[in-house]
Amino acid sequence: MANSLKETSIVCTDERYMTPNDVKVYFKTSLVDYHWRYISEYRKQHAKQLVLRDINNHCFSLTLSPAIAQKMQAFAELLKTFSERIDGFLSEAGFLEAFRKESFLPLLKTSCLLEGKDIPELTLKAMLTGMYRENDLEHAPILGHLAFLDSLLDGRAPAFGESLFASLLGKLNGNVELVSFYREKNSRSRFMTNTASEIVEECPWRLIESKMNDLFASVERENIPVIAKAFLVAYFVAYLKPFDSHNDLIASLAAKAYLANQGYGKAMAFLPLENLMRKSDKKKDICDSVQLYSDITYFVCYGIEQMTLALSSLLDVATRTVRLVLDEERNRLTPSDIGPSQESAEKDDERKPEETGSPHEETPPQPVLPKPEETSLPEEKEKRVPEVPTFPAESVGQLALNPPKSPLSDKEIRETARYILETNPNIRKPQALFFASHCTVGSFYTIQDYKKHARCVYETARTSMDNLAKEGFYRKLKFKNKFVYTPIKQGEKA
Repeated sequence: MANSLKETSIVCTDERYMTPNDVKVYFKTSLVDYHWRYISEYRKQHAKQLVLRDINNHCFSLTLSPAIAQKMQAFAELLKTFSERIDGFLSEAGFLEAFRKESFLPLLKTSCLLEGKDIPELTLKAMLTGMYRENDLEHAPILGHLAFLDSLLDGRAPAFGESLFASLLGKLNGNVELVSFYREKNSRSRFMTNTASEIVEECPWRLIESKMNDLFASVERENIPVIAKAFLVAYFVAYLKPFDSHNDLIASLAAKAYLANQGYGKAMAFLPLENLMRKSDKKKDICDSVQLYSDITYFVCYGIEQMTLALSSLLDVATRTVRLVLDEERNRLTPSDIGPSQESAEKDDERKPEETGSPHEETPPQPVLPKPEETSLPEEKEKRVPEVPTFPAESVGQLALNPPKSPLSDKEIRETARYILETNPNIRKPQALFFASHCTVGSFYTIQDYKKHARCVYETARTSMDNLAKEGFYRKLKFKNKFVYTPIKQGEKA
């Protein structure tokens, strides 16, 4: 009987770290007190008491039986392998942008869920492609989330501490100057009581600063695996709710930044720790058990289980993305594939604007058009774009006879055009399609490019390009006796 109970304790701890509700399901009865006593005794034999204390001033513990320690080690190795594989794939041209769009979109959808935002998928895709042009403060947390993920990709993960949380809070608030930092009131209907078994919804605001300082000290000093510390950070911040808003998102991003600084690098931007914050019956049972028994092992094992599945899926996506990028590279046409006659014809067509003088005089040979352009059109153009900066002389080398290929795929071009039309009523469909296919930041486009793309007359092309500049898609610059248009980067002002 004793051996049977010991084996049961091992199964309910080492094979899967069961909560009391899990044990009831396992034994198919609600009367599990006898079994739970033996399970608790087994866990205490391998428990490590932490310095960090919960709201009720009980020390957290972490069960480090050989089997659980092996699970943490195996997950750490999997995470390292994932990081190395992603770093290796980054050497393939085009991989980062393609994989970023593929893997970040689900993360942005999760952040919308956590923040209670109903944002269309087209808008989220526009954020990822750099085509976002709205001015909606409701979107600030999602844009801030994306900005922080990109900073991790750039290798700019802030060190774990108060400055990290200040940076996160600032980004998620839309870079608005912070008036206060930690929460200064109790916003929930229930808060700390003197009953140890009470499940609390947030930390009383007067305890927040001291508890956060305890977290910083614990992460620095605790002698436990890095993986356990990362999940401890995610749990503890979500448990305290130290800020007026964005707590779940901040909890997951802080854990990512911590792992990135512990040697796992840029790839941590793709790790979907945000999913651990999603509400579910299982997650509630896990978090309630952590509180009831001051045992962080529940959340650590839950995180390892969820993230192991996610990493396997992400590696499959990364491998598939590399194949697609390589296939596209092999199938891409080169100038020699076009043929000399067609290529020279295109170049001749592109040279025409410079040979015929200024855009005001660049007209077909009909005698009725030059005079109206000289009298009224330049004045009208000045009204639409009052000040036209001069093209910087040091950037002359960036002008090309042939405009660069759009960084977007054909599907993304169509989706971007749809997004522009749905969010900006002043843009017509040909203008939206032109911008979506001529949006390489740092490149310069001409009225002739629009005329050739839309197959329209010069005057339509001119007014269309001016309208795109007026609506904040291009910056209009004067180059010698003509105008060029350069795409405005997402988030910049015209």
